[in-house]
Amino acid sequence: MYDESMAYTKGITRPLCIFLCHSSGDKNAVRELYRRLCAEGFDPWLDEEKLLPGQDWQQEILKAVRDSDVVIVCLSHRAVDKAGYIQKEIKYALDVADEQPESSIFIIPLKFEECDVPERLRRWHWANYFEDGGYKRLVQALHKVQEGASQESPEVTFEEAYQEWKIKEFLPGETKVTYILNNIKDISLDIDTCEFLLRSSMSIYHHDLKEKLSNINTQILFEASKRLLGKRENHYTKWRGIRYLVFADPKKAEVCLWNIYKNYDEDLSIRVEAFGRLWKCESEKGIDESYSIALKEPKWQLRQAAIKNIGHGKIRNDTSKILKEALRDKRWEVRAEVAYAIVRLRLGSLAPDMVNAIENERSRKGLNRLLYCLWNFNSHSSVKEFMKKHEDEIPKWFYKTPDFHAIWEDTVDDLL
Repeated sequence: MYDESMAYTKGITRPLCIFLCHSSGDKNAVRELYRRLCAEGFDPWLDEEKLLPGQDWQQEILKAVRDSDVVIVCLSHRAVDKAGYIQKEIKYALDVADEQPESSIFIIPLKFEECDVPERLRRWHWANYFEDGGYKRLVQALHKVQEGASQESPEVTFEEAYQEWKIKEFLPGETKVTYILNNIKDISLDIDTCEFLLRSSMSIYHHDLKEKLSNINTQILFEASKRLLGKRENHYTKWRGIRYLVFADPKKAEVCLWNIYKNYDEDLSIRVEAFGRLWKCESEKGIDESYSIALKEPKWQLRQAAIKNIGHGKIRNDTSKILKEALRDKRWEVRAEVAYAIVRLRLGSLAPDMVNAIENERSRKGLNRLLYCLWNFNSHSSVKEFMKKHEDEIPKWFYKTPDFHAIWEDTVDDLL
């Protein structure tokens, strides 16, 4: 009996099953590809060749995707721009790909012409069928699966494989980011490659990404992170660049974060992210600025970031005064951040002020967070007293909200 695990551990001895995901507008090109793959000894699945009259074609297609060893996604302008069943096939193939062993080849994007690769397929290196040598490299990738090499250690040295990737000869379908991360201790990344790694890691999940990145030369990681802060970058890329920057070198990051915060032409959300990270740099300038703007900055997001910096800093003579006044901020987000800061700094003298703030709180989310902070301040009796006092005013659904349960966990029954 055939054991599916043999496909990855012992090599596939039967013909390789290949599902051809394509748009009906590319049928002629797909037929040619089908014939060529058959001539190579593979077993491609093409709907018009495999479906029988009377079969449920949707169910058969889904079954064919799951039973395949490889899915070739045929791309063209027609396929990329068309809304139709091909999009469902791609989605299902991606679901099946998530079940495959890490670094194995399962999805191979194949471009029939020069066109954009959909965002959800960009994590895999693609092959250009229309270029000289494109079909040959596709067959090489398929033979790699056939031999079970995607799960076993490569025959070539890592340095050879890495150089192969650098000159864009990496086999199509290989997840380059995962491959590099898994071997990151064996190489010294240059800035370009590190930048590629940081950009690409935004679209994948890697359970120990932070630990992997710690193996990169600090200066290289720092400079690559700075590139993500360029003028033409989008919000998400800049946001990640700020975090990578602090991770690489907190002390050096302080200057960059400060400049971003002071750049009034920059997007507000990016300024807030930069300013709110200054506490990780142990920035005295950032803490001083936080005390200066915590109460008077017009943008509430910056007031909130300032309170966060204060809450992670050292207690000063005016800390209690600033936080006490900030508890009356008009935004619940700021008031909640103040409560977190009071708990972090263990300012017991402000516990009565938190109780007063709770009595005046009108936002459900704000009330939830203030109560949580007061509870963690070991003022359990104050929280229970408030709940009992206002049990007729607080609707029962308040206790069932996701926010409430996520924060209170085991304390809900006790409060009720």
